[in-house]
Amino acid sequence: MRIASTRFLTDVGANFRTRTLLIDPIESMRGLAVLLLLSFHVIGADPNAGLQLDYPHPLRVFADLLIDLRMPLFAFIAGYVYGLRPIRPGEYGSFVTGKFKRLAVPGGLAILVFALIATASGKDGFAVEAGDLWRLFLFPYAHYWFLQAILLIFLVHGIIEILTGNRRAPLLLGLACAAFLLPRFSTSFFSVNSAVQLLPFYLLGLVFLRHRDQIMRHRRALIVICLAAIAAGTIWNLAQLFSEGKLSQDRRDLQSLAVGLGACLLAVLMLPRIAALSWIGPASFTIYLYHVLGTASTRDVLHGLGLTSVPLNYVLGIIGGILLPVGLHVIISQNETLRGPVLGLWRQRAPIQSLAKDCAHSLRASGKRSAQDT
Repeated sequence: MRIASTRFLTDVGANFRTRTLLIDPIESMRGLAVLLLLSFHVIGADPNAGLQLDYPHPLRVFADLLIDLRMPLFAFIAGYVYGLRPIRPGEYGSFVTGKFKRLAVPGGLAILVFALIATASGKDGFAVEAGDLWRLFLFPYAHYWFLQAILLIFLVHGIIEILTGNRRAPLLLGLACAAFLLPRFSTSFFSVNSAVQLLPFYLLGLVFLRHRDQIMRHRRALIVICLAAIAAGTIWNLAQLFSEGKLSQDRRDLQSLAVGLGACLLAVLMLPRIAALSWIGPASFTIYLYHVLGTASTRDVLHGLGLTSVPLNYVLGIIGGILLPVGLHVIISQNETLRGPVLGLWRQRAPIQSLAKDCAHSLRASGKRSAQDT
């Protein structure tokens, strides 16, 4: 029994260390993705939003140059994390329910809050008539299109995973890259076109996790290939800037695919664990949902004080976009009633408590098996 228990604890320790090593780079990537998203919304999606900067301002060029990295990076992370706990046969119902509770419920609440504030303040492009509120949950609205797109990916990919026995991710990645370059659907229902846009990066994250050992054996060669893909796509994009005065806004052309795939893979191959970025990770979903309230409020306060310096507004806008949602996350996470619907955190046990309980349960089971064997 002692031998079996010792073996079990050794296995648990090894599995825990392996899982930690697998998660570490992703937490830094998640933090980086959050910062890039905040930067984009502080600058503004177009010259009429945010800091209202147009070409040739360096920050406008910076924001549009990273258009092929921001959300693909989030999709890559989603695919990677899904691979840590993939769907199993017979689990589709619970899988869908889990994704709905984790993403759709807090996302729907955030959409309502954003829409009400935008309507009350008369924000152009985001004010909503009462009779059109239902459309916000079925069609793209503000930055929440990502939630619809990634949910659609989960729903469809979950079925495919069950049918293929979780064994066709590389093939699906190739097919997704081909679909990426095809003409768009005529409908924007549930952000279906954005789902097609994100799918290759989601599957790349999954493929990397499932074939990590093989990929890491060719790490140096892959880094060179990634750098070449990024360079080629960036040169292509810059050529358009010099010829037309602005960077490409098409998120589904060949250069977008090359830069997105190359940058995501390069990040997971080279990005070290950065404590400052990893710190953002646990609250990243809350930051995604509510960061615009922080960035906009910070800008309004600064402008009200007569502080219109672009660098000052840029830096403090990003800080405000982090602090407000993080503060909300810390406060709401302590409330058992609100933490589920607002943050998507429905489990009552902390992760370390859950791990300890699972380990204890497995240890007892191991002991029983050892007693029976002897």
